[in-house]
Amino acid sequence: MKLKFKFNIDFIKRNPLISSIIGFAILISILLIYMIYSENNTRLESGQGLESLKQKIVILNSTTPYPSEQNIKLLKNDIHLLKVNTYFFEDVFGNVYAKPLLAFIKQLNKHDIKIYESSLAELEKNDTAESEKKQEEIKAKIEALKNISDDNLVYSFINSWKSFIEDEKKNKVELSISEIFNNFSKNKNYTSEDFDEARKAFLIEIQKLTLEPLNIEIINDYILAALGIPLDFSRIRCKNTVSDIEVELNRILVANNVMVTGGKLTLFTEFSSVPNDDEIPYIINYCRFLEDLFQRAAKSNIESIEYYKKINGLKGTEDANFLIFKYQIDVMTSMETLRIFLNNLQESYKENRIYIIKSLKISTVQDSANNLPPFDSKATLPQQIKILIGTSDMLKASIILDYVIFKKKVF
Repeated sequence: MKLKFKFNIDFIKRNPLISSIIGFAILISILLIYMIYSENNTRLESGQGLESLKQKIVILNSTTPYPSEQNIKLLKNDIHLLKVNTYFFEDVFGNVYAKPLLAFIKQLNKHDIKIYESSLAELEKNDTAESEKKQEEIKAKIEALKNISDDNLVYSFINSWKSFIEDEKKNKVELSISEIFNNFSKNKNYTSEDFDEARKAFLIEIQKLTLEPLNIEIINDYILAALGIPLDFSRIRCKNTVSDIEVELNRILVANNVMVTGGKLTLFTEFSSVPNDDEIPYIINYCRFLEDLFQRAAKSNIESIEYYKKINGLKGTEDANFLIFKYQIDVMTSMETLRIFLNNLQESYKENRIYIIKSLKISTVQDSANNLPPFDSKATLPQQIKILIGTSDMLKASIILDYVIFKKKVF
């Protein structure tokens, strides 16, 4: 072994060039063997991956609908439709500002159409191929805006509004309500006249839904509420709003000959002077609820309201994204009128209000006429009323219901 080792050393010393070439060749061979081994492993893995993809393609091809480009487009349209319908289904649960908001957006949509029509008129003055192409594009946009459904119009506007608010948040500057609307108008190229017309359209519609006295100066607060930014009342303004609604409700009840136990309706007993700040959002929601409930009672020709009470308190009960006000109202009326009132509550979903009747107890108030004392013209008014009730087909109905509001998180 020693001789062989010496021979190799001597050979290397005598032939350095050949030795270097042999050594380099050995290194190259080792490297090539490693590369071949690695590439072979990669090829095997790719082959296995290819087989897996083939199997997936076979499975996809066997599915319904077939995942073609057209079907994928249809699927995306269905997803969009589902999102739109979900948005408006949520509105049914207590979004009383939905119709005024639609009127507001429709008015602004007229402005968008007017802008495109103005651009089209300018382009029609130029008789070039490029101008004709742009004209066709604008005509398509005008046609789309004119034929867009109410749901898609509102949904599109809400998304653009959300994008605008997110951009405003990045500026990290506190803005007043008027500044928010001014920035939004500039962002969408609305003139002050166009925006004022939209605000007036909103005011007309919302005044149909609330007894609260509103005017164009404060309507921006309610437009923002419709767009997902809650009303921010001061304690004094909240108390005054409650007082205004109570006065108007009592006027309506008297006008419809509805008697109320105690002489008049009192919506809130939770505060004597002004409410606490944390109570104000719930009071606003309760006002929207109670002004609707008692107006429905009056329009149904209920004879009298005997009792009314918040069962689960001023702040109600929160369940997931729902706020539930449980309320009891006892009325005196005929069976026919009671049926009208209950049907009225059940049909209220058409106006984005949900009443769920949880309990209904009915007792008769009719007495035998033979047991009544003879009519006395000198009798006091309460005695005469008692005689009148005794000879009629009156019922006393105790109704416990849930008024359900979905707390939509726009932002």
